[in-house]
Amino acid sequence: MMRKVARRLPVLALVFCILSGLLLLPVLSERAEAQSYNDLALKAVQFNHQAYMNGTQLDAYDAYVLTLAGANVSSWVYQSKSLKDAVIESVYTTLENPAGVSAKQVAYQLLVTDHWGYDNLSDQLANILGERQQADGSFDNNIYSDIPAYEALARAGKITVVNATCARQYLLSTQCTVAGETYGAWAGPWGPDFVSTAQAIRALTYLPGAAGDAQIQKAITDGLAWMQKQQQVDGSVYVTTPWPDDPLIDTAETIFTLKALGTDPATWKSSQGKTPVDWMVEKARSEE
Repeated sequence: MMRKVARRLPVLALVFCILSGLLLLPVLSERAEAQSYNDLALKAVQFNHQAYMNGTQLDAYDAYVLTLAGANVSSWVYQSKSLKDAVIESVYTTLENPAGVSAKQVAYQLLVTDHWGYDNLSDQLANILGERQQADGSFDNNIYSDIPAYEALARAGKITVVNATCARQYLLSTQCTVAGETYGAWAGPWGPDFVSTAQAIRALTYLPGAAGDAQIQKAITDGLAWMQKQQQVDGSVYVTTPWPDDPLIDTAETIFTLKALGTDPATWKSSQGKTPVDWMVEKARSEE
């Protein structure tokens, strides 16, 4: 239970992360639905801004998605330091002592510095991950750090700094392949994890030759099947046992993953004909 709580971001913050990615894609054909997404993203920006001004620490990934949404993080100043300066400062701290920083955070710093055009910094961060990768493909021997690190590396276009064969081995070997309720999911000590499963699926799609790799495609299919089993009658998709996830978080991850795979989220219909997009548009505001 403690891991679940510790890993959860404020709801609007994570929804913002997902929706920011979606807004870069041709997601919605209906103007009203698109406006609903825009409204949620705007509220999330405001949520993050207020949190930062109240002293909440935002990390490199927060800064990355805020920048994608058009926020000027150089103007977000708390105690005489802008969010952008704070992130760059954290990058230099990482470069001085990379062993003290998780692979996930290194990858998120890489993602934002690459987006901001700090090529020298992003290259140095990529090299840290390349050197940290172990023979079994892990970075920290922790799926909650390793899997998001692979996804972020790939999104930054830096997946070639690591050994792709080892990456493939790691991502495939950490999936549950024993028949049962968790088959197809990615799991840690506390059982199957929805967000990790979504991230792993996206990471696999970025690997060289993934489209023609039968084993990777089966892993993706099995992972998606496990995710779809978590769909509720109202269209939302989230884990309910042994501890319930936040439906807004898992549903947003579902939409983002399906779009990354080129699949229309509207094809995932519940027994009542409801889709994840239906739920997001109809229910998200009441979940804030």
